[in-house]
Amino acid sequence: MCPDIKNTEDVDEAEISKGNGNSSLNNQLSRIVSESDENKQKDGRLISAAINQGFSSFTPDMFFENLAKDFSLTKKMFGEKLLRFVTNYSPDYIKKNINIPEFKRELNSIIKRRFDDMYREGLVDYEGNFTEEGIKLAALVMYGEELDKLQIKGYLGNKTLKESSAYGVQEGFKSFKDNNFKDLDIKKTIRLAIRRAHKEIQKEDLVAKDIKQKGLISLVYAIDASGSMRGRKLEAAKKAGIALAFSSIEKRDKIGLIIFNEEIQNKIYPTLNFNEVLNNIAQAKPLGQTNLTKAIQTSLEMFPKGNLTKHLILITDAMPTIGDDPKREVLKEISKLRELGINVSLIGINLDEESEELSKEIANIGKGRFFVVRDIEELDTIILDDYYSFR
Repeated sequence: MCPDIKNTEDVDEAEISKGNGNSSLNNQLSRIVSESDENKQKDGRLISAAINQGFSSFTPDMFFENLAKDFSLTKKMFGEKLLRFVTNYSPDYIKKNINIPEFKRELNSIIKRRFDDMYREGLVDYEGNFTEEGIKLAALVMYGEELDKLQIKGYLGNKTLKESSAYGVQEGFKSFKDNNFKDLDIKKTIRLAIRRAHKEIQKEDLVAKDIKQKGLISLVYAIDASGSMRGRKLEAAKKAGIALAFSSIEKRDKIGLIIFNEEIQNKIYPTLNFNEVLNNIAQAKPLGQTNLTKAIQTSLEMFPKGNLTKHLILITDAMPTIGDDPKREVLKEISKLRELGINVSLIGINLDEESEELSKEIANIGKGRFFVVRDIEELDTIILDDYYSFR
């Protein structure tokens, strides 16, 4: 059976407030993934790769027929990752041997067995559609992969970009007056007393940490799921969203989600429920054109009222393509966000020159940051850098 994650679905704001939060959720999900056998994890990767290519199902007969009929077109349609996960062979090996009758029979048998195994596990239904259990498994495997990556990069544990105390982020030091004694920096106090040749510490020697108070942040992460994001770009955007959700919720910052193309595929208002964000990210499929204006308009209604930092992060790989005058409409909506004190950062994936210029203007008006991603594997750290810059 597919791993049962029902115990993680109800991790909400009430549980976070008790001190369980992401650490508890991390332990539960990591345990579930580690308990899955290797084939189960391969199934999760297969489902994830298929969704990122725009598919909602896995039908073995169609898959094999396409391979046998036109390998090059099939490779373009399904992508290299999906080919590997379904057949256990590299695309180059398949291309070299696809016309050999014995290999064709073996390949057909492998694909059918893969479907039968997934059907028995409840990951696909009789028609090959991915089930809810299948999508949950894909989400868990993707989560585990991203957490491993963050651990290697040093973005977990105590190796965050900024060290925080219970009172805020340490920015420097100042003389000690009426500060809380918990803010007293003992080492610097002793050093100052020694420099002044004091045999005992005097009141004027006391040095306090200069704690810059910063409130909580409300985030909205908007992923362009248009057709041009198909494959690796959408996968990287999803994993970056998982990294952002994990890191922000760990720090009690609520995060919302927008999945958009021509329309809004899905949206989640800022929450501390990591599992809700994770499962909805996993389901995003590439389709259609880019309606950046609608994504920005949608975010406008999602931020809570109150005196806290509000930050929208947009991920896209193209110019807005919907509307009478897409550029003007986008900038108009960005101005509305700024009037309400909402910061806007834009992360562009392999943008052309015209798209870069517009993106810079969006970030400038939105008082946010602009990045162009050339190495897709670095998208998650870029997203985290942006988040920590507003913390």
